[in-house]
Amino acid sequence: MMDGGETSGDGKDSVAEPLFSFLEELCELRGVSKWLRKTLISFVQITYGKTITRHVRETVLGLLSESMVLYYMNTVRDNLWPSHEEPQATSQPRTEEDTLRTRYEAREQFVNNLPVLLCTLVGQQNARRGATKLFTTLQHHALNKNLFYNALEVMLKELFPELQEHMDKKT
Repeated sequence: MMDGGETSGDGKDSVAEPLFSFLEELCELRGVSKWLRKTLISFVQITYGKTITRHVRETVLGLLSESMVLYYMNTVRDNLWPSHEEPQATSQPRTEEDTLRTRYEAREQFVNNLPVLLCTLVGQQNARRGATKLFTTLQHHALNKNLFYNALEVMLKELFPELQEHMDKKT
């Protein structure tokens, strides 16, 4: 029986478990999972006074609110087209060397600007290794496409539950 959609029958936090597994795999943490889980659960409960699942859901709802989506769209527009003019074609295409240099600089920025809390929890070296692994994984076009479609499917099923019923009837 689900407790308000937050914990499963065995008392495990339904959002926290996949997050812990992801963090363990990404940062290659072996043997510290119980300590890490207890630390994170205690931190979230003391800091926010709620379960990780409830905090994640409330945060996502806040991040996807109408005003925040409008803010994101305006920020993207302002950064891509500062003077609100139409984009102009570049005079020459980027070379492979330019692409590789930009990718290297982006990876360095990503790895060098990790949250302090993550570095404290899993260690600086594990956090850097995990960030590098995540960045490298997200460079694969096919994997990004698959990730996008899976996220879109989950979002559509949440927004339109009747889609799941329709898919169940087909199988």
